[in-house]
Amino acid sequence: TPEESFAELPLYCHNLKVKNPGTITHIETDDQDRFEIFFLAVGAAIRTFVSHIRPLIIIDGAHLKGEFLGTMYLAVAMDGNNQILPLAYGVGKSETFRSWDWFFRKLKECIIGKQDNLTIISDGAVSIASAINNVFPNAFHGRCSRHLLMNLREKCPRFINFEERFNTLRNWLPSVANKLDMIGLEKWARVHFPGMRYNYMTSNSAESVNALSRHSRKLSICMMINWFIKSLQQWYFDHRQTADEHKHELTPWAEAKLAQRIAKSSTWTVRPPANYLYNVVDYYKNATINLNTRTCSCGQWKLSGLPCGHLIAVMRHLRQSSANQFAFLCFKTSVWRASYKEIIYDVGHPSEWEQPDDLIIVLPPLMYKCPPERPRNRDRFRSKGEQIKQKSCT
Repeated sequence: TPEESFAELPLYCHNLKVKNPGTITHIETDDQDRFEIFFLAVGAAIRTFVSHIRPLIIIDGAHLKGEFLGTMYLAVAMDGNNQILPLAYGVGKSETFRSWDWFFRKLKECIIGKQDNLTIISDGAVSIASAINNVFPNAFHGRCSRHLLMNLREKCPRFINFEERFNTLRNWLPSVANKLDMIGLEKWARVHFPGMRYNYMTSNSAESVNALSRHSRKLSICMMINWFIKSLQQWYFDHRQTADEHKHELTPWAEAKLAQRIAKSSTWTVRPPANYLYNVVDYYKNATINLNTRTCSCGQWKLSGLPCGHLIAVMRHLRQSSANQFAFLCFKTSVWRASYKEIIYDVGHPSEWEQPDDLIIVLPPLMYKCPPERPRNRDRFRSKGEQIKQKSCT
């Protein structure tokens, strides 16, 4: 029963940590031993993120649907093949500043050594934004831009392009422009983002995991956590097999991106004013490549971590076979392969579990009819211009 599952939670967590070294779990109860909030980060996922993944975390929350009407908290990262890595998982009674603050503090303990230049992307929930500012004051926090005018981001990597289009918006819809100004351009426009957003403009990655878990969120807490562990186990296995079979220097996703840029830049011309500076003439505007600083005035190289079309044109001009050496390390197949070298173990049958004597008592929480802040229905309408994607975490 759901009540028995809360009582079993400490024992489940103990044996999960025995099977998966480095796994971190936290259970908080009130003064009557009633469940308040739970946190889980599997050891292998922590090590993958710290050692092989870009310092980017995407956050989302979703309602539970079973007898216990709480909230599921989720933090995911993205690997070099643009695949989701579930990093941390939590369950609580509601989605408030206090619960997100607690979740982020536990997450912070897991990613020691990965907090420099950390970027966190979330939706517009005030509780999430306030907790991020409180726990990660030095992190770069970006808002999901899907609901903030899709056409103003993604196609405007240059300041001049952005300003032209945003000034047009000011003339057409001044109230909308004022609202976006109040939110802060640095929160949603990638050209104004002070850190590295790595071309991730939405929280769709975390939302897709929440969508995948819609049936498991009806289960008791231990069964729901076990679904999460088995899913992570399967993802590691599938990604490990795919990475082992891939023999090229860059990941398949990175290769596909570069192939598009190679084709697009095939007729661009290069004019070298200096040994390390190159002016590239594309169809629209000129761009300047500086090989010493590894920058391009178009902004794409820095924003995506992959060589832009202008850099590819320069490499073609220099008769180099490729521009792969200028890609971020996370896009290398060797790094992608190392990301999933570990094995995730499930907790096994209860008859095989260790039975320690010092476990805490966890009673079921008092039930609530509807948690605050978010609507009961988490199914969303697609934004204008958003393409339909296959529901998959790969």
